[in-house]
Amino acid sequence: MQERNKKLKKKGGMFNSYNILYIANYGEIRGGGEISLLNLIKNLSRDKFKPFVVSPFRGSLTDILGKLGIPVKIIRCRTLKNPLNVFSFFYSIIALLKFIKKEKIDLVHSNATRGTFYSGISARLAHIPFIWHVRVIDSEGLWDKVLSSLCTKIIVISDAVKRRFSWIKDRGKVIRVYNGVDLNEFKENISGNKIREEYNLNLDTKIVGIVGRLVSYKGHRYFLEAARRVRQESEDRGQRTEDSSHQSSVISHQSTARRRDKRLWTMDYGLWTKKGQRTEDSSHQSSVISQQPAEETKDYGLWTMDYGLKKDRGQKSENKGYTMQDTRYTINAKTEITATQQHISTTDTQTNIKFLIVGDGPLREELKEQSKDLGIEDEVTFTGSRQDIPEIMAALDIFVLTSIKEHFGRVVIEAMACGKPVIATNSGAVPEIVEDKVTGILVPPEDSEKLAEAIIELLEDKEKAKEMGIAGRKRVEELFSIEKHTRQIEEVYLSLLSS
Repeated sequence: MQERNKKLKKKGGMFNSYNILYIANYGEIRGGGEISLLNLIKNLSRDKFKPFVVSPFRGSLTDILGKLGIPVKIIRCRTLKNPLNVFSFFYSIIALLKFIKKEKIDLVHSNATRGTFYSGISARLAHIPFIWHVRVIDSEGLWDKVLSSLCTKIIVISDAVKRRFSWIKDRGKVIRVYNGVDLNEFKENISGNKIREEYNLNLDTKIVGIVGRLVSYKGHRYFLEAARRVRQESEDRGQRTEDSSHQSSVISHQSTARRRDKRLWTMDYGLWTKKGQRTEDSSHQSSVISQQPAEETKDYGLWTMDYGLKKDRGQKSENKGYTMQDTRYTINAKTEITATQQHISTTDTQTNIKFLIVGDGPLREELKEQSKDLGIEDEVTFTGSRQDIPEIMAALDIFVLTSIKEHFGRVVIEAMACGKPVIATNSGAVPEIVEDKVTGILVPPEDSEKLAEAIIELLEDKEKAKEMGIAGRKRVEELFSIEKHTRQIEEVYLSLLSS
């Protein structure tokens, strides 16, 4: 211990750093756990800490670490559920101990459960602090008690995960440190045009997306069911608008002989009969424009109507004689038509919606089949695994998370960092990230109807969606930056190494 404490003492104007060994569960990047580990190592203060990594095999994660100049050692830590692995267990323990002694490791930090037993025992035998970083809500039962007994500290990624260890009496042993996102990588001014071009989506197309592994607990099936509901609602509204547009184009010929006071019917939205009397059938009459020959109407203070434009008395209308009479009951038809056109425009936009499913996993073919069964295969795009997630987020109009239970939700803070409104299930740690009605909308898990309603709400209310995106970015800056995440973990290291 005294030898470790001397490391930060000034020697010839330089400070020596502590050696930290990270235990990775996989050699490739499979999800948020590997991304979090990589981000932590990249942002670690190198003047205080020098990272080393042990991985069970090589892959995309170890390749990136190698390019960063991080020493990587391959040591296989096999599952102990198979009794035949007992011999490999002792081999792995010995290999870990040798590496710890060779590199003069000061602290071991396990990033996942499988390697925790191996690395915990090795750290105990080497008499150095050991941290278990827990990223999963689900308890391992008795195994949790065994592993926690090997730990000096347990770091959890959310309060939801922290509840897994509510039975531990030492409250200071379990520390919550939220995951962090690189705000220079995920930001608001990234262009998503390349993604739109790749999938032939124009700028008018609204994109609703979900990012994550295609596994059951992520709830992609409810995303697809909601997509069908949104598509159906959009089609229904489009049909209602088409019917309304058709009805508004109907022109009725009214004879002045039927009007004792010679008043003509005017047009659209709140018509009048005689002397201000409201028509009883406004739904029908609102679509009516009376047509009168000029010679029959010239004695009645004629106004002609060309989309609300006033003509001089007796002047021939450019709109082929369709007239409005009596200034006391004249309606500004131009305003009404403009409002109708705006409604049609909004509905047309709603019908042009695409759904993006980003990620890969064992349920990919099953989800593709579901999209066909729901009749939305043309509206849904499966992108597979992508490395350009910032650009993916930038292309989206709305980000959706449908997890039945969520340990944290790294993709949520990535979307929020890009200024996107979030619709997410009210499960696990998500309410710790998304402030309902402020940075996004929370919906019940496994409820595609509520999910669809939320999507439609934000598609219709662009201003609200924009405000939520701005508030989301601010919340990430305050709580979920990679800098804050790294500094908090470094404080845990120093508290253990200096005690």
